[in-house]
Amino acid sequence: MLRAIIALSFIGLIVTGFVLVNALLEENQRPEPLMVVLLADAPAQTITTRAATVGDLLEERGVRLATADVVLPDSDTALSDGLRIVVQRARMVRIRVDDDARQIDTTHENPFDILRQAQITVGVHDAVRVDGQMVHPADLIAWPLPADDIAITRARPITIIDGDESRTVQTTAATVGDALFEAGVPLYMVDSITPPVNAPVSADMEIVVDRSRAVVIQADGTRTETRVNAQTVGGALAEAGITLQGLDYSIPDENIDLLPNMTIRVIRVTEEIVNYEEVLPFETRYQADDSLPLDTRRVIQAGQEGLYERVERVRYENGVEVRRTVESEGVTRVPQDGIVAYGTQIIVRTLDTPDGPVEYWRHLRMYATSYRPASVGGSTTTSIGETLRKGIIAIDPTIVNYRTNMYVPGYGQGFAADTGGPRRSPYWVDLGYEDHDWVGWSRWVDVYLLLPVPDNVRYILPPSGNEGGPVID
Repeated sequence: MLRAIIALSFIGLIVTGFVLVNALLEENQRPEPLMVVLLADAPAQTITTRAATVGDLLEERGVRLATADVVLPDSDTALSDGLRIVVQRARMVRIRVDDDARQIDTTHENPFDILRQAQITVGVHDAVRVDGQMVHPADLIAWPLPADDIAITRARPITIIDGDESRTVQTTAATVGDALFEAGVPLYMVDSITPPVNAPVSADMEIVVDRSRAVVIQADGTRTETRVNAQTVGGALAEAGITLQGLDYSIPDENIDLLPNMTIRVIRVTEEIVNYEEVLPFETRYQADDSLPLDTRRVIQAGQEGLYERVERVRYENGVEVRRTVESEGVTRVPQDGIVAYGTQIIVRTLDTPDGPVEYWRHLRMYATSYRPASVGGSTTTSIGETLRKGIIAIDPTIVNYRTNMYVPGYGQGFAADTGGPRRSPYWVDLGYEDHDWVGWSRWVDVYLLLPVPDNVRYILPPSGNEGGPVID
């Protein structure tokens, strides 16, 4: 008996040890806890879990899924640390296509995605309303709000026969009248419509518009759309109370048979005789005269302007010039050249100066300024290679030749050795200095050109302005 008890106790110890070892092994084999984010029917929650898959986690948390619900990622996805799990609940959306109505459960909010899930295509001419608001099919994908109700009216082909014109259009209109309006077909009280305008539209329907004669008349700046019973263009104008007078005409001609939807243009014609006179300028010729002192002139022959005359007939159509015909033209007075003699006689005169008498051959009135190296960026070399100093005078070489000896009262003698930038008058001199002896100038002065007389004397100088120019002594 004692042996039996001992044996049983030993067996119990073995079983207990086996269970403990197995429990320790299972504990070691359990996955490490993970941190995941779950978003389902509530704000996002951060959860610590030992679940192996997304489906295990949802079961662990008691999250039930309807058939149309969507889990992202799917239920078989293994969990990983930081994984974000989203449960998208399906909602009911109503869809009507013509008379066929249905309801679907969907997680989509955009009407384009909802219709794609429902395997419903939308044609470009179909009429679509989302929650009662009309939407172009191409704009469905950009619809900004969750859609709850989508209604589609399928476009149906109809043929509109309007006189000699036949065209097939797609329409979602309910009645013949609405279809014609949608197609941009204007109707008049005297027109006959078959079927009548209140008849329902059906697919492949033919709608016939039997019209009276419609015309458009453009006259006197007004465009008039009207209907007439006349057979010719002239008759249509008469019915509309429009008359052609004098040179007026119509396009098409008033004798042309009237056609439906014809446009008639009334052209009002006037003519005007215009006289033009054009003054022909004369030219002035200059002749050297050695009996005249330099810088003096004498008119030998006064110039006389000529005259050209032209007579034109101008035709206006609806107030716009369309043609100009020369009736007569010609020179009625020939211009006569002016002849002016200019002096070439050079007279040498003497001028008394504080430094003694000087001899000059030309006297000019010029505006004087002064300059020095500091005022020209430190440069000391003139345009002809001289060193800038007192006695260097900048001139306009079209007035005074380079290297001409000059005398300026208050400045003294110098010679033309430089030129400056553009001036408002060619009669301008810039009196040179060094930096240490610079004196500012800004006034009109007398300038004397001293001997010797250059070989190439400029006998004719530019016109003077203000006070500048030659001075006759």
